[in-house]
Amino acid sequence: MSTYLYLTRHGETVWNTKKLMQGWKDSPLTDNGIKQASQLSERLSNVTLSAIYSSTSKRAVQTAEIANAERNLEVLNMTI
Repeated sequence: MSTYLYLTRHGETVWNTKKLMQGWKDSPLTDNGIKQASQLSERLSNVTLSAIYSSTSKRAVQTAEIANAERNLEVLNMTI
């Protein structure tokens, strides 16, 4: 049996569009970022996932929750 790890980045944020560094600060997803998270969900729709992990940043959690919409898995937060 194989184990696969899928790494993704959060969707586009307001600060991304302004070319600002976010670091530990947070900026909300743009409409495009929400669309990107939905596209991620569609792209992974045929992939069996056993868990979804996210950093605690709002942008990452929102991306994970949108991508998780059809799966109904708990999004597990990880702190670094």
